[in-house]
Amino acid sequence: MTLLMVVGVSMWGVVVPAREAPGGVYRLLPLGQWQARWAGAGGGDGAWPGPDAYGVVYVADVAPGQHYDLGLRLRAGPNTRLRVAVFDRPPSAPGARRYDLPLGPVVRTASPAVEYRWHLGISPHSKGRRLFITLSVAAGTPGQGHGVWHAIYLAPAPRPPMDSFGRGITYLAGPRALVLAAGGDGSPWAARDPCAVLTPAPGPCGPPNLVHNGDFRLGLAGWALIPGEKGSGAGRVVVDGGGLVIRGADGGPQVGVTQILPRRVVASRPLLLGLVLRLDGDGAAGAPAGLAPLQVSVCYLDREDKAHCGERAYRRVFVMGKADGGGAAAVRVPRGVWYEFEEDLHRAAEGLTVVTSLSITGGGAAGVTARVRDVWLRQP
Repeated sequence: MTLLMVVGVSMWGVVVPAREAPGGVYRLLPLGQWQARWAGAGGGDGAWPGPDAYGVVYVADVAPGQHYDLGLRLRAGPNTRLRVAVFDRPPSAPGARRYDLPLGPVVRTASPAVEYRWHLGISPHSKGRRLFITLSVAAGTPGQGHGVWHAIYLAPAPRPPMDSFGRGITYLAGPRALVLAAGGDGSPWAARDPCAVLTPAPGPCGPPNLVHNGDFRLGLAGWALIPGEKGSGAGRVVVDGGGLVIRGADGGPQVGVTQILPRRVVASRPLLLGLVLRLDGDGAAGAPAGLAPLQVSVCYLDREDKAHCGERAYRRVFVMGKADGGGAAAVRVPRGVWYEFEEDLHRAAEGLTVVTSLSITGGGAAGVTARVRDVWLRQP
C-alpha cells in the first residue's frame, strides 16, 4: 500500500557557508528515467567530510510553477547516515540555501534496495531555472569500499504512485515553492556527464551494460538457447512484453539462454551482476540446483587464466523456499513479486579477470514460471 507522507520542510532553508565545488557534478534530466551511478569520495554537500564519506551533486533544469517527483534508490542499512538536500543555487555559492529532504519513514522489503520518493515544487516567481540536488553518505554504508551505488530520477508530477517492482514506496514532501536564484550556471558547476549531454535521445545513464540485450526488448537477439538443439524446450523459453519467461516442467531438462561475453574487467573496481526477476506459481517451494526454478551462472578466467565453468562457475539459485543450492548459493525470493538481486562478482568470484559467458537457466520446478525482466553486468 502506498503511503503518502506530508513532512514539513523549512520554506526558508538553511544558509550554508561557501566552499569549493566538488569534482562530481552530473546533469539530471527530468525525463522520469532512472540514472545509475556511484557516489565517490568527497562531493555531496560536505555533510560528513573525510575519506569515509561519499557524495554526488546533480544539476537539473526545471521550470517555474512546475511540480516534480524526485526518486532515489540505494542500499542502506540501520547504520547508514544519509542526507539528501536541494539547493537554490550552487552549494558552494555565497548565500546558498539548503533544504534537507525528509528520509522517513521508509518501507523496506526483501530486496536490499531502499527507495525514497519526494514531491517538489518550483515557485512560479522563481527567477532561476537550475535546481541542485546533493546526496551525501557517511561511513557505515554496506559495501562502501568503492563508493555508494545508487539510482536517481526526476520527473514532472504527477507520476504513477507505485513503481513496477511491486515494492511499497513512501512518498515524502519536499519544499513546495522553491525560489531558485538566477544564474547558477558558473563553469565550476557545469554538468560533466557526457552520457546525458551528448546522447541525442538520453536514456538511463551510468556505466554501460556489458550484457547485450539484457532487457530482452530485442527478443532473444544476442542470446543462444539452452539446450542448443532446435525444438528442445519449445514453448518453455519465450520472450514477451515482460522479458524472458522460463516455464517449469516435471522431469524436463533445464532450459534457458546463454551469451558469450569475452570481457576483461578491472580487478580494482566492482563488477556488478544484477537481475530483476520474479517466480510465479504453486510448484515446489525449492529444489536442488539441478532442478532449480531459476539459476544464473557466470563462467570466467582467473588471474592464472584457469577456466571456471560448470560446477566451478559463479552460480546463484533462486527459489521460493529453503533449498539446497547443490553447490550454489540459494537466494530465497518472495512468490509473485518482482525482486532485484545484485552482487559484486569480485567479492563472490575471487580472482576473476575475464568474463567468458553468462547463462540464465531454469524450468526444473513443475508449476513454477520464472521471469527475468532485466540482467546487467556493469563496472563503474
